[in-house]
Amino acid sequence: MAIQGLRDTSDFTVTGQRPENWREGMLLLDPNGMTPLTGLTSAMKKRVTDDALFHWFEKSLETRRVELHATNGDLTTTNTVTATGWLSNQLICEASASATVTVEVPPASCADGKAQVLWMLYTGEDCSETSHSQDPGKVSCDGDPDDATPVHIIASDKADLSDPKTNVWFNGVVNLGDLFPIDATVAGQAKLKANTYVTIQNGSGVLQTLMFHTSCSQPLNVGDQFGSLVLDQFIPEP
Repeated sequence: MAIQGLRDTSDFTVTGQRPENWREGMLLLDPNGMTPLTGLTSAMKKRVTDDALFHWFEKSLETRRVELHATNGDLTTTNTVTATGWLSNQLICEASASATVTVEVPPASCADGKAQVLWMLYTGEDCSETSHSQDPGKVSCDGDPDDATPVHIIASDKADLSDPKTNVWFNGVVNLGDLFPIDATVAGQAKLKANTYVTIQNGSGVLQTLMFHTSCSQPLNVGDQFGSLVLDQFIPEP
């Protein structure tokens, strides 16, 4: 007489699939849910335990990281992972998944357009750290902040801040190691003017003054350093 829900060894028709204990039977009969591959564990190698308390040992894989590089334009790569399951030397399931990753190379110089915003890193260093490829006559640096923090930084398109026609790109307090934007849109402009003047000061007075070219008739690249300021991010005019 058949009883609904009752199973016996005849329900397992694949050679070697017959469960030998309740745990193995449950894995075979109900392998789905949140862990769909648990049914495959019933076909794994077995070890005998002589204690009701036993532990499950796992070995984790090392963290994997994919690093993509590009010098011009965007970079696209496709990675595919395939998983297979075997039972009694027979392939019983196979699944694969692919992911396509596109890395957008950020703008880094005047080659990407006229400068609209320059994110600068304040390092507190003196003028001897200046390093760039602009005409030396287009750049000036005087003074040494000597790691002063916080400092008040003003960036503008004219040295004379009292001139009503002066565009102020940034005016604020910056801590050592912080980034701040020299931003043309703050003054309602689409791009920075020919020269940018920077004054770094604190309660003791002016610590350092800078002038460098920002209209892109001179080279301007991420990594350029002008005294205590390093160009960290270049955002071109749209």
